[in-house]
Amino acid sequence: MQAGSTHEVKVELEEEGVMGQEVVVLGDRLRSQAKALSQQRNNPNITVVSADQIGRFQDANIGDAVKRIPGVTMQNDQGEACDIIIRAMAPELNSVTLNGDRIPSVEGGNLRVQMDLIPSDMIQTGEVNKTLTRDIPPLRLVRPGGQNKGC
Repeated sequence: MQAGSTHEVKVELEEEGVMGQEVVVLGDRLRSQAKALSQQRNNPNITVVSADQIGRFQDANIGDAVKRIPGVTMQNDQGEACDIIIRAMAPELNSVTLNGDRIPSVEGGNLRVQMDLIPSDMIQTGEVNKTLTRDIPPLRLVRPGGQNKGC
């Protein structure tokens, strides 16, 4: 062969099948989405988002993922979805829990939680309660003088 020249080579292939073992595919992703939809159907005041729905958009933090939920908007800070607003309520009035434990505010004096600090890949399921229910523990505020009062 010389440099810069082309040659055509014809090759004949034979068809042959190979029998393998059985392949089993499990639908864990669909199972988590079905569980989220079932939970949401049972309670009309809750919107449930599964991990596969969150992962579909490759959001960097949970604030960017939560802003796609109906009834939820976010206040942006330096381009990041930071403060959660549910049904037009101020971010200072919304509480956020992670694995059942309330996340404290870094500011003090209000309930504002910066959602851009929580990576979206840490979350398996996100629930947004759009109204208070009996199973949500009451918020306790500590007042000066040692008088505690539930709100």
